[in-house]
Amino acid sequence: MPPFVGSLVVDVNPLGSRSDRLWVNLNLRYSSQQLAPIAPTFRLAANGSVVPFEDPNNEVDDYLLANLGVRVSRLIADGASLDVTVFNVFDKEYYQGGSTLFPYPQAGRSILVRLSYRFGGR
Repeated sequence: MPPFVGSLVVDVNPLGSRSDRLWVNLNLRYSSQQLAPIAPTFRLAANGSVVPFEDPNNEVDDYLLANLGVRVSRLIADGASLDVTVFNVFDKEYYQGGSTLFPYPQAGRSILVRLSYRFGGR
């Protein structure tokens, strides 16, 4: 577990009282540097041979992730909505450490687009 983890979530209606159809969501997540020991495993040496490797003091760097979402409600019809979310907006390369055998690389930028319709009301 990293010594410090912080999160900030902001939901904003940029149109204010003029309309409640558009919402913007920003999610920031920070994780400090953390220990990510590498359990006894093997790696490829410079000469091409496979050699034992272990690093109990390995650490992964701190990171700050940003996710940004936009939701438009009552799109074309009352029950229709469109959500677009960009995860890892700045395509930050980071690793998950902790109690794994070795630090796992995490996904880069991805986009989720969701069109939905709610039957029978708002």
